[in-house]
Amino acid sequence: MKIPSLVFTGQLLALRQKSPPLLDGDYTSINENDPNVLAYLRRYKDEAFLVLLNMSAGEQKVSLDLSPFGFAAPRLSIALTSFHKTIDRHHRPRCAMEPYSVFIAKVTN
Repeated sequence: MKIPSLVFTGQLLALRQKSPPLLDGDYTSINENDPNVLAYLRRYKDEAFLVLLNMSAGEQKVSLDLSPFGFAAPRLSIALTSFHKTIDRHHRPRCAMEPYSVFIAKVTN
């Protein structure tokens, strides 16, 4: 079930306002060589968020190694997503992203 875009935009703005990493955090690109999925970390002090954006019209399988960024065994807490498929939130995050979808999660070790 897709979230209506106006509702999703409101949720996104609210999340950004209450999450310092999303508002003022440093930007670190994760997968610069993937032409379909934009993936990055936003960090502020001791907090981090993972943001995945499927910019394509097709489903994309995403698997990320966050260990080079200080997360040897990352755990993801979903903050906001535009799709409802199962996400492997442990160690090496993996998911099948729907077309033009968004995934935002808080990252901890």
